[in-house]
Amino acid sequence: MLHFFIFVSLIFPNPTSACSDGNCRIMEFPSHLSNVGKRLINHVIRTIPDMDQDSCEWQCYLDHDCVSINLQFQGTNRECELNNSTHKEHDEDFMSDDRFFYRGTNNACRVSPCKNNAICQSGFTDKRYRCLCTSGFTGHDCGVEFSINSSILSHDEDYLSLLSWFLVPAVGNVSHWLLCYRSSRDGAVDEYFHKQCDRLNDTITVIRVNNYVFGGYVDIPWESSGEYKYGKTTNAFIYSLSNSEGREAFKSMVKNSERATRYHIYQEPTFGTADIRIDFKNTLNQSVAHFGNDYHLPSNVIINNTQTILAGVTNFEPDEVEVFYLNRTAP
Repeated sequence: MLHFFIFVSLIFPNPTSACSDGNCRIMEFPSHLSNVGKRLINHVIRTIPDMDQDSCEWQCYLDHDCVSINLQFQGTNRECELNNSTHKEHDEDFMSDDRFFYRGTNNACRVSPCKNNAICQSGFTDKRYRCLCTSGFTGHDCGVEFSINSSILSHDEDYLSLLSWFLVPAVGNVSHWLLCYRSSRDGAVDEYFHKQCDRLNDTITVIRVNNYVFGGYVDIPWESSGEYKYGKTTNAFIYSLSNSEGREAFKSMVKNSERATRYHIYQEPTFGTADIRIDFKNTLNQSVAHFGNDYHLPSNVIINNTQTILAGVTNFEPDEVEVFYLNRTAP
């Protein structure tokens, strides 16, 4: 199947991929980047014996760091050399050698699009490259510096990348988040949340219910009150990283800025009146995800049931709740 895909990409000038998650690779070996009697040296990452041209190109496709090949076609040896660069980047290493046949690709990493010492791999995503970020950086080009010690998010790079991207318009490209509350550590007790998180600006709430991960951001502080009160801001949003309908991750801005948050001493983070409400004080399953009232529905995502998409049910008991605040003193 993949070999056929490569064959198609060689025929058509604008190959397309059925993959939407960025993990499929489109690779072309155009004729104008082929040279008989040429060999790229000093950039070989792997040598494979007894290999014909099609098989060599196939091996280059499978090795995500490969962007060109040298194929020895004269003599008794039929060696395939995989290169992590092309002659376009290193013309000084493009040598004449009658034993070899060189094949290059359109290397999207040639212009060094990845930042902060990230590794660039050509042929992935709709931008035709992807970046493997170093620790502490995220985003498509690894240009976002983001740290958050979340037990919910820590093992999923996609979650971290998406959340950091959602936060950029609110807090910028550099943000470091500190934990003020975790239900599994501090207990499912409302007063602990208020004691540790009240009066802090810029907080992000992360909630896990079964395999669903969602939450919200608000730039105004949480408060404790014996009466129900609302917090006002136009900057708050709700997000979903994984949901019950299998839809793509989405971010939804506040619609009713007069009811961005709701405060009560016996409630944990509450966005809108009940778009998301975390409530441990009452009986089980009193937390609510009644999405779409005070927050906009996402325009680019089709939702079948607004009351169950976030948590799978309307009333739920969270498996984990984490609240973080922005560390404004971080370097």
